[in-house]
Amino acid sequence: METQNVILGEYEGKDVVVCENFLKKGEELQEFSNFTNSYSDTVDKRYSFSEIIDTIENHPNIFDKKDVKEKFWKMYVIDAFLGNFDRHGGNWGFVVNSEEKYSKFAPIYDCGSCLYPQMSEKEMDNILKSDYEIKRRVFEFPNSQIVTNETRTKSNYFSIINSLQYEECNEAIEWFCKNLDFDKINNIIESVDKLSKKRKNFYKTMLKERYDYIIKPAHEKIKDLNDIRKTINDLEEKVISKNDELRAYTEELNNKSEKINEAEKLLEQYQNLKNNKDKE
Repeated sequence: METQNVILGEYEGKDVVVCENFLKKGEELQEFSNFTNSYSDTVDKRYSFSEIIDTIENHPNIFDKKDVKEKFWKMYVIDAFLGNFDRHGGNWGFVVNSEEKYSKFAPIYDCGSCLYPQMSEKEMDNILKSDYEIKRRVFEFPNSQIVTNETRTKSNYFSIINSLQYEECNEAIEWFCKNLDFDKINNIIESVDKLSKKRKNFYKTMLKERYDYIIKPAHEKIKDLNDIRKTINDLEEKVISKNDELRAYTEELNNKSEKINEAEKLLEQYQNLKNNKDKE
């Protein structure tokens, strides 16, 4: 996934980040909420899955709808992995060029709400000592700002991903697991000098837990589902093949039946002629 380049540094004794302006000449960034608010009656920056999908599929200024849906779900799966609790309609969107008439999914930006950013090291230490507290921060929270279609409450990453109800989400999970490399992730964490050993350990532990209990089970279910689909497809192909064989066999029987009927008629004619001759 294309992301905004961010540089970690220090300014006047404070830890800061420099965020790249990824817009080129003639381009502007339009938040998703700008797109959907001009298209629907929704005024909140928190949208349901059906509202997001409906906007992508029907908004006249979203051109490559398949690509946008794929990237939205990839972003969602990444946010689930990183524990992002603040991906509302105002911090993802589209790069738009009005003159050249194009829009495209913007690089992922504004990810400051990932990886439990407000947690102290003392809290991290206490959580790592308790499997119960670790699992709470996997299964119960943080949740996504994308709300459920029914109750408009924050959606739970585990529930949505493991429901397998969105095909594009399932495809994003397969893509994620195919490209996941924990060695690279852990090397990135270890390379950040400003992180303490305790914080590094907490990040590595929680990312592994979130993968093992949110994404991995869904991936295994998807593989099982794909195996079932393959088995069904193989059976359907065999049934089609057998039907073709049966059709050919039936045609052959019909041909033979016609020949038998012809032979029987000839035999009947012969018998009639013979009987007439005997009478004479």
